[in-house]
Amino acid sequence: MKSKQIFVSGKVQGVGFRNYTMKIASALEITGWARNLSSSDVEILACYAEESVFQKFLVELKKGPARSKVNNIEIIDVDSKSIHCDTFTIEPDGE
Repeated sequence: MKSKQIFVSGKVQGVGFRNYTMKIASALEITGWARNLSSSDVEILACYAEESVFQKFLVELKKGPARSKVNNIEIIDVDSKSIHCDTFTIEPDGE
């Protein structure tokens, strides 16, 4: 299992972006979570088995739901050994 931390910026809060992300993640069998940040970005933790599945996830994140506008996506590798992901959830807002 591989894990990535993703920061999505643009018009991504108040437009259903986290629910959209959860729907796409579930369809692709990606686990993890999404949450709003005080910076107006959305932070996502994505746990996945295949790189091709993660790339499909990124394509959908760039599209976003109808009322969103994604300006930038930053991706950071995460040590999968310290992560436990079994479902995809929407987490409480973070800093």
